[in-house]
Amino acid sequence: MTILFKFDRDGGFICGDTETGRTAYAYPTSSWAIFAHRSRPSFVASRMMAHENTCNYLWRDADHFAAKDRERLAGLMP
Repeated sequence: MTILFKFDRDGGFICGDTETGRTAYAYPTSSWAIFAHRSRPSFVASRMMAHENTCNYLWRDADHFAAKDRERLAGLMP
């Protein structure tokens, strides 16, 4: 599993898991985005993706979010 991450131009934090294709977004004012800016973005990305990959199957409609996940993950690729 490879976790990619970056900050968007507004200060939000985007991360994605290349194995599952899932992504997560932290708004600029969220504690995750602030922590990522101030400290360890790789740690924040791994925690956000652990939550996303664990909880995703419980409540998320995969078809509804799949297009946005693909778009975000494409933006994370080098």
